[in-house]
Amino acid sequence: MTIMTKKVPLWSLILAGLFFLLIFPKKVYAYIDPGTGSFLFQIIAATLLTLLISARKVVSFFHTLYQKLFSRRKNSNDKSS
Repeated sequence: MTIMTKKVPLWSLILAGLFFLLIFPKKVYAYIDPGTGSFLFQIIAATLLTLLISARKVVSFFHTLYQKLFSRRKNSNDKSS
């Protein structure tokens, strides 16, 4: 008798793990003070915005490069039409 195994995506395992962490929390005897929390939020926000802007610049660069390389411009000396 063979047992068929099904591949489970990684994201579903991560989601299940986060779900169980939320359902069964552990007691933690520490805290993040407001200054540290806001500093961490600021770092995360700045990193995400930097990545977003950089990605837009890179996409824009390749888009204009593609347009310049593969655009069909009609030359005044072209007598095909």
